[in-house]
Amino acid sequence: MPGRTRSWLHAAPVLTVLAASPVLAQAPAPALTTETIRTEVQKYLDVLDAADMGSDKVDLVGKLEVTQEDSTFKVRLPEIVVTTSGMPTTFPPATITFRRIGPEQVDFNVDLPNPITVGTKDAPMLSIAVGKQSFSGIWNPAVETWPKLDMLMSDIVISSPMMPTPVKIREAFTRCDIKEVPTDDWGGNCDAGIRGLDFKEPESGMSVAIGNLYWDLAIEHYRLRKFYELAAAAGMTVTHPDYLKSLTGEIEPDPAKMLPMARALPDLLGGMSYKFGVEDVKVSLAPVGPPVFEVKSGSALIRIAGGENQTEMTTSVAFDGLALRETGDEFPPELIPDRFKATVTLDRVPAAALWTAAMDMAQGLIPGQAVVPGTAVPLPDAVPAPEVPVAVPEPAPVPRGEMPEGEVVEKPSDDIDSGNPKEADGALTQSEVAAALDELPQPIADLVRQARPRVKVDAFEIAAAGAALSGTGEITLNPQTEKAGPGQFSLRMDDMGGLMSRLSAMIENEDDAKGLLALALIRGFGDPAGSDGKSQVINFTVDEAGLVKANGVDLSKLIELMD
Repeated sequence: MPGRTRSWLHAAPVLTVLAASPVLAQAPAPALTTETIRTEVQKYLDVLDAADMGSDKVDLVGKLEVTQEDSTFKVRLPEIVVTTSGMPTTFPPATITFRRIGPEQVDFNVDLPNPITVGTKDAPMLSIAVGKQSFSGIWNPAVETWPKLDMLMSDIVISSPMMPTPVKIREAFTRCDIKEVPTDDWGGNCDAGIRGLDFKEPESGMSVAIGNLYWDLAIEHYRLRKFYELAAAAGMTVTHPDYLKSLTGEIEPDPAKMLPMARALPDLLGGMSYKFGVEDVKVSLAPVGPPVFEVKSGSALIRIAGGENQTEMTTSVAFDGLALRETGDEFPPELIPDRFKATVTLDRVPAAALWTAAMDMAQGLIPGQAVVPGTAVPLPDAVPAPEVPVAVPEPAPVPRGEMPEGEVVEKPSDDIDSGNPKEADGALTQSEVAAALDELPQPIADLVRQARPRVKVDAFEIAAAGAALSGTGEITLNPQTEKAGPGQFSLRMDDMGGLMSRLSAMIENEDDAKGLLALALIRGFGDPAGSDGKSQVINFTVDEAGLVKANGVDLSKLIELMD
């Protein structure tokens, strides 16, 4: 059967389906009874029980129970045993309690399976036990989502005969808060994570501790009702009879039915951001002494915002308090950056037009489907080239060892075409860029060539061995000429002397020497900043021809020399 290999990657969605199916409540649905609920839930259980998944299988132990007290219903599922590759995983009975509190509101509570075991009950290979749990929220059957969700599990113990001591987690959580204001304009956020993970191996002294590990998803201007309408037409809703079969791999989704949903995505979601982060991570390999690895905080963020047929995409990576104490003899640990942040935004991208062209191509790949061009999305008006300023205001003086609030870019002169026949080491040549565009399908290549995207470095800072770099900048790209510019970057360097002395003592080859020489020469272009003479500021500019200057000095010869 198709999809067998992915069947039980979907164990969690299957449980979600089972939890949601009793509340089939389309808004005008008749009064629920224990019999109607039992009938609907049993349909899903029967699909699980009869699913043909090769060596994988599902066994149901016990019976479905449905009871009612006043307007509250309680559904107790049978024990579910999922066997994949010969290894059983047992989910004890889960209980879902719910009551309808409005046409589009179902209040619910869930007692999750506990404990979950992998392996036989007599010889478990892994066990996950939860000390305390609470799981409640509001289900909206009209759009099949949780506007409100609050799940908290505490005192979690993960044990295995293969581990000398169990992994302990103080708590794990999931929360959602999504609102509709006005009609079919949804926004809000969901987050999840674990706090207080601790693992120790007594014999070796190895230990791992994580104070907080989390993710956060925020959405805005989400047309959830329209999305649900398209999902229903594609058979991708919880109440669709084929949905569970698609999760178990019994059937494959129909691409022709899913394409309209995919085609509409740019119009369905105004913006979203996804952030992943950690706090207070420590890893030790011995019972005494400092950790070999630790970080106070670290995060990665992706944000996408749409509007006026253009899309803005921001990526941010940051960490603080990083220490890596075992790096080998070739790289001293103190040269590892202890603080870093980079936030880069790409805007003026005609994403809606590109997406429409891609969907037109996808439709042509579906058997029996003719290529029907999508709704034309106009390209944005040409963006006038910004004037390159003669001077950039100098950043405020920064005390030694500290970083400014603002932030900067990486060294642009190594990557940008300076108009010389030679390209920077590792950079694509103009002919390579042109060849890459020629490889794209014609409609997409035309859109890319006409676009003038801009890269903005909203924040950049890095600190190591007492030295620091920081700054901000932006540059416009021109795919049609395969050049970058105009643009500007302001780079600040603080306390670089000590770091350069350390680096000079580590030179082992010509590339090391050339890199240090380039850094020294670029530093020499800087204007003094601050009163102690240990800081410099360099204002880089790039014109439309790709000519790079540092504080007004042409860097063409330096770039050619370094290459």
